[in-house]
Amino acid sequence: MKANIKKKIKKIVIISISLLVGAIILISFYIIVLLNRRISEKEINVRIPKKATLTQIVEIFNSKGILKPKEMFVPLLKIYCSSKKCNPVAGTYKFNSSNTNLDVIKAIISGKQLSIVKVTYPEGITLSDFALITQKSLDIDTTEFFKEIRKSKYIEKLNIPINSLEGYLMPETYFFFKDSDPKTVIERLVETQNKIWKQKFDSLAKKKGLSRHFILTLASIIELESPLESERKTISGVFYNRLARNMKLESDPTVQYAAKSKKITHRELKINNLYNTYRNEGLPPGPICSPSISSIEAALNPEKNDFLYFVAFGDGSGRHRFAKTFQEHLKYKRLYRKELKKQIPSVK
Repeated sequence: MKANIKKKIKKIVIISISLLVGAIILISFYIIVLLNRRISEKEINVRIPKKATLTQIVEIFNSKGILKPKEMFVPLLKIYCSSKKCNPVAGTYKFNSSNTNLDVIKAIISGKQLSIVKVTYPEGITLSDFALITQKSLDIDTTEFFKEIRKSKYIEKLNIPINSLEGYLMPETYFFFKDSDPKTVIERLVETQNKIWKQKFDSLAKKKGLSRHFILTLASIIELESPLESERKTISGVFYNRLARNMKLESDPTVQYAAKSKKITHRELKINNLYNTYRNEGLPPGPICSPSISSIEAALNPEKNDFLYFVAFGDGSGRHRFAKTFQEHLKYKRLYRKELKKQIPSVK
């Protein structure tokens, strides 16, 4: 009797173990199948908000047809995060049909597949241009961009004498995470110029006794005066010569900046604004754009010449004629008008 009971118990134990092992095998197979299930979409973006819980994250992915069923992936993700001692990284991720559920889990834990956006800021643009490009590329509202500019720590940190970061953002091509905030973007733009300034210009500027603000302000005017790098040191020499003689710089780009207009008429030239170098001697209060490296180099290393004036050829080449005397300058202005008339017959 006892022997029969033992046999039955043994049989029950063997069956139970077999069922348990079978269940484990089936569940493991099921998990493996689900983990290796590919995303059905060709390309899909999924955004994980900051401070989202693991349950909320799985629900977000479920709405995109990923990490289903929730009842399995929530505990699975919790076990995975607990074993790896890490947390999902917030941001917008990009996945495609080559990715599996396992790829998704690994990606959101490491942040490796965060969606990255290439943003190019051309040389010679203003803060307004930076804001518009940022809005278009990263969907950051221009109001938020300028709000961050105004409260930026850099105005005080860099000893900028005016309450503006104009000229201190480096025009270049950057790669940002799609969900970057305005603070992150602005810090990157400023720190890039800080790095370049320290590496290339800081020691020479100190040796010459010139402030960074002076150089950037002059460089910004040079930048907008000529698109040709080959002319910029010559133009820089002209401006240094005029500054040394207490002559007004009479730079059209400063008037355009003051008037917020590309048109230059006698009315604009008379605008009562500190940035109007037709009315005020010396440099304007600050930069009028973000200059290129070549313009900063020109501002620090002006060509030694006797020129006091320059005027464009007017042929669309961007070239200028340089003059030592006002009479010579007037002659070149007549040539400019003559050339311009060829290009635009209506010009008088």
